[in-house]
Amino acid sequence: MVLIIDDDVVIRRTASAVLQRAGIRTQAVESAEEGIELLKEGPLPAVVLCDFYLPRMSGGDFVRIVRRTEAWKSVPTIILTGRAVGPGWEQAKVDSDAHMTKPFSSVELYGTVKRLMGLDDAEADSRRVA
Repeated sequence: MVLIIDDDVVIRRTASAVLQRAGIRTQAVESAEEGIELLKEGPLPAVVLCDFYLPRMSGGDFVRIVRRTEAWKSVPTIILTGRAVGPGWEQAKVDSDAHMTKPFSSVELYGTVKRLMGLDDAEADSRRVA
């Protein structure tokens, strides 16, 4: 399962649709705080896709918490932004396993998730991304 954290409903729906078409389950929430609660509840997602610019807690802060929490630090994270600038952006790129900018293509999203999930080409070929 991929956990998608973004305050933009269109991004949540788009990312979910792309991954679900490829046979990957998703769960989408609009805040980092909700993401933290889901991590606490378990089970852990295979990958977290998190927007950098979120209200209250930034995606950079979320990734930093994930990396510092023993039970979560091995969960791969992708940091996502529409503006690849600003305080904390460079550190968030270092702390996360991958980064992407909006708008993203379905091929880019699936390829990044596939790599972080460790899907081999045979498994990937069995999934469809349009």
